[in-house]
Amino acid sequence: MAVAITRLDSTDSAKRKVALITGITGQDGSYLAELLLAKDYEVHGIIRHSSNFNTGRIKHLYENSSLRNANGQ
Repeated sequence: MAVAITRLDSTDSAKRKVALITGITGQDGSYLAELLLAKDYEVHGIIRHSSNFNTGRIKHLYENSSLRNANGQ
C-alpha cells in the first residue's frame, strides 16, 4: 500500500518538492516524513501489507494533513 501525505496549509503543490519514502511506518521513515513535511515537501510513503496495522509512528501526521491511499481505499 502507498500513501501520500501533504500539509493542508502548504504552498502550491506545483512548486513543492516531492519525496518517496519506503518503509514510512518504521522509525527512520516516520522521522524522515515528519522532517520533510516541516520543510514543505509532498511526502509519499510505501507501507508493506504486513505493516498496515503498524501506523502508530505516523498517526500524528494524519491529523494535520491531507492523506490519500494510492490504492483508492
